[in-house]
Amino acid sequence: MERLVRITAYCCRFLANARTHAGERKIGARLSLPKLQDAEKRWVRAIQADAFPVSKTVSGPISVRAGDPLAALSPFVDTEGLLRVGGRLSRTALPWCHRHPLLLPRNGPVVELIVRRTHESELHAGLNQTLAALRRRFWVVRGRQAVKRCIRVCIICRKHDARPFCPLMSDLPPERVTPSFPFNRVGLDFAGPLHVKDEHRPAQKAYICLFTCMVTRAVHLE
Repeated sequence: MERLVRITAYCCRFLANARTHAGERKIGARLSLPKLQDAEKRWVRAIQADAFPVSKTVSGPISVRAGDPLAALSPFVDTEGLLRVGGRLSRTALPWCHRHPLLLPRNGPVVELIVRRTHESELHAGLNQTLAALRRRFWVVRGRQAVKRCIRVCIICRKHDARPFCPLMSDLPPERVTPSFPFNRVGLDFAGPLHVKDEHRPAQKAYICLFTCMVTRAVHLE
């Protein structure tokens, strides 16, 4: 998303320089924060105009049909021509973007970039944390499904949440399944060294020999 915003900001600066005289043109490698914010708002405004025709209304509250999904959000158009979510938080001390986040559709490549940027900025957090961080600035219609879709295709999250591979075990050898007397077929293993000490001798190294019956699974130690 940052790359898209920066390219848009450079294009806007090029168009602005093309319309001005050579002595008044702004030439520089760095982009100011207001220019980047303006470029992002251009994309949001274009997405809203395509997804919500009511966003072309003059600034102020918008009349929405009762059955429309946007009716519960009380949308309105601000002074910059951006469609925002209304609500009852106008008198709170929260920032303006938190009280009235920008309204976005659930689908679209730019919307996916915005959701992915939020998911990565939250260090690949889960569904609830990513959705809460997203709604600080943007209110995506059916945002929970959009965040789920983003997490589902995230390569890092898929690697982290992947189930361990459980290979199929091969058949047991004949020694394990053929009836026989105990300890007729055994498996042998050693353990140690262990330091053993008694009253009459100093500490000495000792080893444990473990015999396992391959049929009855009985264990004998020496």
